[in-house]
Amino acid sequence: MGTQTVKVAFHLVSFPCENCKAVLTYKIGVGSKFMQMGGQAVVCPNCAMENHPHVPGPILAGPFVDAYYGEQTHVACKKCGRNIFITSATVFLRDGELHAELTCKSPTCAHTDIYNENAMEIHGL
Repeated sequence: MGTQTVKVAFHLVSFPCENCKAVLTYKIGVGSKFMQMGGQAVVCPNCAMENHPHVPGPILAGPFVDAYYGEQTHVACKKCGRNIFITSATVFLRDGELHAELTCKSPTCAHTDIYNENAMEIHGL
């Protein structure tokens, strides 16, 4: 078998929020001559204020921000019901609410799903 070259159509770029200084990560398209100069407003998941990032390409996804939780923070797996304990996760805004994509640690399950932080799906904050 030979190796195959894979071209990545995006890269991740991090910038601080203009208001709360949280580090926001964006998925940026590569290979285009487009340069976004603060034209598209995006909402910070941390402070809910608008940002106008200067990014080297079109924004494909984001912003994402790291969220930190206490030691006993957990969520029930939507497939097997076991607790998924988390101390940190990358969160994003969806419909004005924070969400995190989490994977069950059980080797027999390993189910990945999206959990709503604001709808009390995550316990022990």
